Amino acid sequence: MRKALFVGSALLAFCSLLPAGEPWKSKPVGEWTREETLQFLRGSPWIRPLTTGSSGSGPSLSSRSPFEGVSLSGDACLSCARVEPGPQEPRVASSGTGGGAAETTYFIQWTSARIVRQGHAHLRALQGQGAEKPEPLPLDVYVLTVSGPNLQVFEGVEEPQLQAKAYLRAKKSKAKVVATRVSVLRGTEGRIGSVHFGFPRELDGQPAISEKETSVEFVCRSRDVTIKASFDLTKMVVQQTRDL
Repeated sequence: MRKALFVGSALLAFCSLLPAGEPWKSKPVGEWTREETLQFLRGSPWIRPLTTGSSGSGPSLSSRSPFEGVSLSGDACLSCARVEPGPQEPRVASSGTGGGAAETTYFIQWTSARIVRQGHAHLRALQGQGAEKPEPLPLDVYVLTVSGPNLQVFEGVEEPQLQAKAYLRAKKSKAKVVATRVSVLRGTEGRIGSVHFGFPRELDGQPAISEKETSVEFVCRSRDVTIKASFDLTKMVVQQTRDL
C-alpha cells in the first residue's frame, strides 16, 4: 500500500520552537545572523520540513559541509545544505507497519528561488566555507529539492523513473507541471543526500504557474512512498516580488 506523506502537525510543532520574527521580511540576507539563516532554511515559506513516524523529535539542519555542484540549468549551480537527524531521531525511514515505526525527516525546498540560494551561500560564508557570492542569476526552470538524513526510498530508482512521477499541481487551475529534469546527488559516503527536480517555467509560451495562483503542491513518488508538500505562493515574496 502506498504511503502519502504530508506536512502537518509536526510542522506546526516544529515551527513553534523557532525564534520569533521572520528575518527574510525585515532585512537582506547578508545581514542575517547564523541563527536567523538557520531559521529561514528550516521553516520559511520556501522550505517545508516533513517528519514521518510518531517520535517527538524534530528536524535538524546540519552546519556541516553542504552538497554542491548540481546544475539543472546551464551554468547555474545549485546547493542544498545537508540535513542531519536530531540527537534522538532514528536514521531508519518509517516502514508503515505501525507499532513504533521509526521516524525520518524530509526537507522539501524551492531551491530555484533566489533567496534560498542566497541563504545557503550566506550560511557557508558564516561558517567560513567561502566568501559571500553575488546575487545568483535566475534559472530557466523551477527546482524543488528533497533532502534528508535518510533518502533510502530513492535508492535503486533511476532518474527517468523519478522524473515520470514528479509534478507540480496548481490549486486553482488544477493544472500539472511535469518534471523535465532530475538530478540525484550523493554525499561522500555514497548515500543519496538530495534529489533535485526541475520543472519548466513556461509551457506553450505561457507561464507554467500563473500569477493568479496562490498555492502549488509538489508531488513525487518513489517506490511505494508519495511525498507531498504545499507551498503558499502569497508568502514566497521578496520586496513585493514573487521569488520562485
